[in-house]
Amino acid sequence: SRQLMIRPGFPSSWDSASVKTPHISFEFLRHGDKETYLLKQHTYKKLGLHLVIPAFKDNIAEVLVNDKRVTWSAVQNTIGKPAIEIELPAQESYKIVINWTGNKIAKLFYRKEMYDFDSFVVESKTQSHFELYDPQNVLTKVATGKNFLSAKLKGHGNKTFFVKTKQGAFSWWQPVDIFITRQYPAIETRPIDSNTNCENIDLSNLFNDAV
Repeated sequence: SRQLMIRPGFPSSWDSASVKTPHISFEFLRHGDKETYLLKQHTYKKLGLHLVIPAFKDNIAEVLVNDKRVTWSAVQNTIGKPAIEIELPAQESYKIVINWTGNKIAKLFYRKEMYDFDSFVVESKTQSHFELYDPQNVLTKVATGKNFLSAKLKGHGNKTFFVKTKQGAFSWWQPVDIFITRQYPAIETRPIDSNTNCENIDLSNLFNDAV
């Protein structure tokens, strides 16, 4: 059956927003850990609703639609930020209330500029189950644990790879953007000995006074 797909992308700092078109009106309001979404269809034939909402915290106490509790699921393999999805049958209007609980969604912290001889290390106190997707083959000698990942770097310039993390009810991929500076080898120096050829150089023409 045909569905109306709603996937709002409002900035996370916004506590309210509204959108109106000839076919739908959509309103969003956040108060504390409670988010309310109001949706009304202005079409002749009403459609089912597929709603995808970015996660505000890492778990949910309940989701109510028109004052009735409904099921929700975590969207799999999202990139950048986790999200939930809710499937609803066709109705003229919806009042969707999400009561979030748990901790704020965390981001990985890491050095963004490194030398090619450095080791890349990222760890977290709130996220776990690290996995790696490295399409540019940036990393070698990779080691992963419950809440850390370490590796040696390859190549130079701007590079991107992805680390999958789990926090609360959600798992998602976080892009890691780094710049790798190439370390050039030092110039080899040789000690002066009896076999070293030395040459006198006249520097008098480079000075305007006696030295």
